[in-house]
Amino acid sequence: MKPKKGSLQKKIASKETRKIDFFPVALMVCIVALVLFHIMVFSNFSKLLQIPDAADFLSALKMRSYKIIGLALIALIAIALTFKVFSKKSYQIAITTTLWLLIFFYIGEVYCSTYPPSQGNGEAYVAKIWFKKYWKLNKFDFRDRDFSFKDIQDKKIILYIGDSYVAGHGIKNPADRSPDLLEKLLKEEYFIINGGRSGAGTLTESNFIRSFPLQPSYVILNHVPNDIEDRIPPDDNITSLYKKEDAPFAKFLFKHSRNSVIGDMVYYFVKGSSFAKLQKQYAKEHPTFKTNLYNWYQEDSIFTQHLADLQETADYVTDSMKTSLIFVTYPDSYDFDSSNIYINKKIEASLRPNQKLYFLNTTEIFKTKGIKTKVNIFDGHPSEEIHKMVADSLLAKIKAIENATNH
Repeated sequence: MKPKKGSLQKKIASKETRKIDFFPVALMVCIVALVLFHIMVFSNFSKLLQIPDAADFLSALKMRSYKIIGLALIALIAIALTFKVFSKKSYQIAITTTLWLLIFFYIGEVYCSTYPPSQGNGEAYVAKIWFKKYWKLNKFDFRDRDFSFKDIQDKKIILYIGDSYVAGHGIKNPADRSPDLLEKLLKEEYFIINGGRSGAGTLTESNFIRSFPLQPSYVILNHVPNDIEDRIPPDDNITSLYKKEDAPFAKFLFKHSRNSVIGDMVYYFVKGSSFAKLQKQYAKEHPTFKTNLYNWYQEDSIFTQHLADLQETADYVTDSMKTSLIFVTYPDSYDFDSSNIYINKKIEASLRPNQKLYFLNTTEIFKTKGIKTKVNIFDGHPSEEIHKMVADSLLAKIKAIENATNH
């Protein structure tokens, strides 16, 4: 006996209804899972940063990236289900746009965690990740290879001293820094010791030179504009200004970006812009306030002390150590011309002439057209291209000194 036509259609319709009902449920499950997993992954990120061992930290960071990739896949599945559930285009546009924005955010989060850019003052999360990934210290607490003074005492030595410029802040591979490139150019005729330390100023660098146990053939001393900070009074208002309460938008970002690498980058970008505006406003109200670092070199009392520190270091190297000193001056990466006039040229003209004192002013290197001078938009430290050109210039300087000495 054949079933009635009406009952057959009802069964088919019932099956279709059950089949269609699956997709809204699946979509809701995906959305709920996305929200729950997002909260789980984007929480307590600051605790992850506190893992002391770099290898353990990077392993935990990699696991977090895998979870974020999983979130992106859930979002993609939710997008596919959206087209199965909603026939109205407006719903599809709203949901899929939101999900695609999340996916792009996740991609950026993974990228910045895996290949983090360096950041100038080292406060942002990306900077902390960058240091854990690329910053390896030797037994002397410098970013250099391990060596023994006993093993190199019979070699010709160059002592290369400075701050983060010498240590290579922003340079992922230490082989791309000026000291390492110079040693390679010298074809292993010299062993170059990297004495660069982030945040070091003239006084710190001078103390390290005085404590060096060997007799180097050359001392290369880097000078950057903020080296004068050793002599700037602590109550100059810059520190207190930087610590001033954030603007409302920056405060909102700080509160809600603690668990996101990208959110944290945006916060520090906004904070930096706010700080620059505060400086300009404060300068209008206080004419004696120094908004630019090179202005301190025009303050006679400060510059005189700084110059005395430099002169004392130069005299110690050339007279006591009887070693040639190559004084490498760098411009302010945000104002080449002014810093060259008020810092580099002023220092060179002010230090006493000495047959063993030589200068290399890198301003023209920075002003070379088409060259990338900064590591990235978040970090004003010299780029790999600058490091290479400085190494080439130092090679020429050393060759010129040796040719003059031999004749």
